[in-house]
Amino acid sequence: MPERFELPKSEDKPWVILDQEENIFEIGGRSLPENSEKLFSPIKKWITEYGNSPNRLTNFVFKFDYFNSSSARRIIEIFLILKKIKEGNNEVKITWYFEKDDILLKEKGHEMLSMIEIPFDILEI
Repeated sequence: MPERFELPKSEDKPWVILDQEENIFEIGGRSLPENSEKLFSPIKKWITEYGNSPNRLTNFVFKFDYFNSSSARRIIEIFLILKKIKEGNNEVKITWYFEKDDILLKEKGHEMLSMIEIPFDILEI
């Protein structure tokens, strides 16, 4: 089981909590890093390792306020890792939250999630 992975939020980086034991998988806030690969690489690595022995149900929660295009690419890469976990006969669900009047973030969630075959909910906060 991978160790708990946690990053505090900052002005340009999202907060992250990945905890298999507590069954918490969340990323949120603003994601505007100068180097999105450097930021998301350890997150993707953790999720990939988790996929070797995942929980019966993985409900991954995304609560972004905003993200740039390079972060969008990394988020899609996370979706693809989660898709591989699901293809291993594991239950995976994604919950995408957006602020009430943030139509752009709602539409971006629909657009990105429609590319994968994982059950998802897009919910208003």
